[in-house]
Order: sequence, then C-alpha cells, then structure tokens
Amino acid sequence: MKNVDKKIQLLFNLLKKGKLNEAKELNKSLIREYPKNAFLYNTIGLIYFDEKNYNDALSSYKKGIVINQKFAPLYNNLGNLHRFNKDYNEAEICFKKAIQLEKNNPESRNNLGNLYQDINKNQDAIDIYLSALNINPTFFPSHYNLAITYKNIGNFKKSKKHLNKTIELKPYFFSAHRTLSQIMTYKINDEHFTLLKKINNDTEIKKNPNSELCFALGKAYDDIKDFKSAFFFF
Repeated sequence: MKNVDKKIQLLFNLLKKGKLNEAKELNKSLIREYPKNAFLYNTIGLIYFDEKNYNDALSSYKKGIVINQKFAPLYNNLGNLHRFNKDYNEAEICFKKAIQLEKNNPESRNNLGNLYQDINKNQDAIDIYLSALNINPTFFPSHYNLAITYKNIGNFKKSKKHLNKTIELKPYFFSAHRTLSQIMTYKINDEHFTLLKKINNDTEIKKNPNSELCFALGKAYDDIKDFKSAFFFF
C-alpha cells in the first residue's frame, strides 16, 4: 500500500507542475499495475477532461464507479462532465449521489448549485450554496456563486455581502472584484476602491495586469468622474 501511495504522490507532483502528458502515462501504467484502484480512474478522467477528451473521461469515471460505488469524487466529476454536456438530469443525480456519500464536503453541493443556476432554479441554488457554507463558512466558491445568484434575482444587498466575504477570503480572486464593481456606485473613499488600488500596486500585478481588475478600477474611476483614469483602465 505504501508503494502505491508513493507512486500516487509522484502523479500528484506531475499534475501540480502541469506535466499532463507525463502524468497521463504514469496514470495509465499505475492502472495496469493496480487495476482495482478507483482513485486512479478518477485522476485519469480529470486529465482526459482537461484535454477535452470527453469520451475517455466519461469511460474512466464509469469504470471507477464499477470498481468502487462509494467513491464520492467519481460521482462529483462525472456530474461536472454531464453538466458540461448539458445533460442536466444525469448531472443532478451524480451530484446528489456525491453529497449522499460525503455529506460534509461542500464542493459537490457547490457544483449542484451551479447546475441549478444553469437551469434557472435560483432558490434551489441559494439553498444548496447556503448548505455548503453551513458546512464550511470559508469555502469561498460558494460565497461567490451565492453572490452571483442574488445578483441575478436583483438582491444586490445580499450579493454585496457575499462578494465582500469572497474578497475577504480570497483578495486576488478578480472575478469577485469585477462583479462587485458592477453593482456599486463608488465614492473616492470607498473601502473597495482603496483595496482595488492597493492590489493594482502589487509588483506582480503590474507585471501581469488582470483584465477583470482593470475593469473594476475603470468602473470606480468612472463613478468618481476621473474619466482620464477610467479610460486608461478600460
């Protein structure tokens, strides 16, 4: 068992470094060596999905489930694949199965919420995101997705609350800054405006400007009628 754990750690290291071809070949060899390891079918399914090889991803997830019907990540990732293919009924079944198997994992709940957003079941999306946050109040994707849902139904007060929480948890998550800028009317001393300028002064950001951050700054400067700065960032 220790031997396979070491090999799986090597597989993780290759994936972290973005060496997908090497990771895929190692994953295939490990499946040949350990053909009853459901985890390995899950990881190679993720690699295939990343490569846009959706048929092989689907096959890998299903093979893994045959081996271990209680391995929640397989159902979660199969749900993501079905959602990508707009097969929403199958996706919902998979996410609910993953939730049933891992009741305290917010990720599958978050993904089910995203599915409900896709099909305009906004209240269902809100309920499931809140249940994810009840499990882990610091799970920032559910704060962000909850904010988007509230924004979509016109509840800007709650949307702002969850966008601010997202930014508190993940200051460099630029999509949250852009979305917040869309529902704010800025004044020169607003906290968020100050934070935007502070992040923009980060050395790494100056080297690699982010379009969503620039949009947020452009919107803020436009609101305070500094049109020259607004034009620069837009």
